[in-house]
Amino acid sequence: MYSMKIVYYNTYGYYKAKMEAELNNMSNKIVLCLLITIFISIVSCNTNTGTETISIPITSNETAQSANILRDASSSNNKLVNSGVNVIGRGFADAKPDVAIIDFSIKSVNDTASISRNKAAKGLQNILTALKAQNISEDNITTNFFKIGPEREWNEKTRKMEIIGFSTTNSVKVKIYQLENIGEIVDEIIINSDELIDFDSIGFELEDKTSIIKYARKMAVENAIEKAEEIATTAQIKLGSPTYITEISSPNAFGNVSDMSMMAMARAESFVETPIMSGDISVSIEVQIHFDIIDN
Repeated sequence: MYSMKIVYYNTYGYYKAKMEAELNNMSNKIVLCLLITIFISIVSCNTNTGTETISIPITSNETAQSANILRDASSSNNKLVNSGVNVIGRGFADAKPDVAIIDFSIKSVNDTASISRNKAAKGLQNILTALKAQNISEDNITTNFFKIGPEREWNEKTRKMEIIGFSTTNSVKVKIYQLENIGEIVDEIIINSDELIDFDSIGFELEDKTSIIKYARKMAVENAIEKAEEIATTAQIKLGSPTYITEISSPNAFGNVSDMSMMAMARAESFVETPIMSGDISVSIEVQIHFDIIDN
């Protein structure tokens, strides 16, 4: 009987120790799982933004200054939006151009590069002589670009691009101040080009736009004031002084030029001078002005 009790107690102690060990092991696993879950959550929050999160301590003075800046900006914006009269004025000014800009090219296509270059050079020399006779200074004639290269064409029989010759292109820009003779000058360029002319464009400009820009800006401000006064009268309020003025669009100049077909032509018995009308150079400006409202 005594021996049986010993066996019983030994068995009980064994299983008790085993259960305690398993419980401790299970607790450690639970704690480890919790730590892993917390770590994954933190990593997930940081990676969702695609950037690293760095915390930098800010002193109390810096915090106060930042708060003041934000408060001042917010106050200014609210004042501009929520109080006063805010208007946009537009101003326009027109003037006659005093210079014409002509862009044209001499293009020659021949069997060899040498012949192509020589013919293009001859055509351009004839044009330069004609321009000199029109009292156009060489300082007002500039080269845009010059190139020589093979001219290719698709061959249906061989099913490939083949060289059919060589082309020379000499592009030139001419500035002309004698606008009253612009039609005659254009005709001289075309007639002396040896039928190699290719007109790119012709436009008119104002060399000094200072005066019309000032006038357009003045008109924009006056237009804004007129709008604000009209609003104040209709709303039966008293308009105060301007508190905010800004130019919201840079001076934009544009010319009105009549369309003209620029093609090579030969002098004929019924030759008629090419009519070209310059139109006006226009400038537009926009300003924004904010006015206070005076309390009655």
